[in-house]
Parts: sequence; C-alpha cells; structure tokens
Amino acid sequence: MARLNQVNLIGYVGRTPDFKTFNNGNAYIILNVGTDDSYTNRETNEKVDRTDWHRIVLYGEKLCQTVRTLSDKVDPVNGLKGTQVYIEGKLRTRSYEVNGAKKYTTEVVVTQHEGFQLLGKKPATTSTNGTAETAPAPADTTAAPAENAGDGAGIPF
Repeated sequence: MARLNQVNLIGYVGRTPDFKTFNNGNAYIILNVGTDDSYTNRETNEKVDRTDWHRIVLYGEKLCQTVRTLSDKVDPVNGLKGTQVYIEGKLRTRSYEVNGAKKYTTEVVVTQHEGFQLLGKKPATTSTNGTAETAPAPADTTAAPAENAGDGAGIPF
C-alpha cells in the first residue's frame, strides 16, 4: 500500500520568525504562513476572501542557519514577515498540556533545504487613511515541538 504525507504551500510569513533551540542545542524555527483563498457565497453571490494560517516548524542546523541568514538580509528588524515563501513538508499532529488540559496542534514540518524557498515580498496595501497595512498573524499559543518531532516519534497514530 502506498503512503503519502506531503504538504506544499505558497503563502506569506505573518510575523517575525521565532528562532529557538532545544535543551540539547539543536535549532528549530517556527513560522506562521498565511494562504489566501476565495469562494462565492451561494446566498449573496458575493466573492468572499479568507486567510488560513499554518504553523510551520523548520528543523535542521543547516536549514535553520540559512533561514536566519536570509531573514537578516531581507529585513534585520522584521525578518521574513510579509515575505512570500514556498513550503514543502509533512503534516505532524502532536499533543501538549496546558494547566493539566491536553491540547493538540497540527504543524507542517520541514527538514530539507528544498522545502523552504523565498519567493518575494508582499505588496503593501493601503488603508483608507493612507497608511500601509497587512492582515494580522495569529498569536503563538502552542507549546514548543518535541525534540524528536522531526522523526515522527511520539505521534499517536
């Protein structure tokens, strides 16, 4: 039986990348990437735009160093925020506890250099008062990924 777990996304980084390290010193990066979609409301026949946010976790020393370098070159203050990226990875669902309550999160895990590419900056939109604005990225409310999350260990299925 064939099996496939592959995610391909093109979207925009919603906030400054979060560069972190595990207790053992291994690096990882958390990104929030927004993808846009639209549909026509059947009742009103109006076009409706929506943004879905995806939590991306990048693993691997070389990949993390490359992304850190690119982030500093793109914008030393905001990093990759607002940059269009191509992501290729695998879905992983994991659990963690907050105040004794078990929570679940699904992430796109990227471990290969080929799985992350910069595509360009997002054009700024102008609000009614003449200032540039972008859609807000979601706040990060999930726990850190497990140190072995990149190898699939600890996944409940």
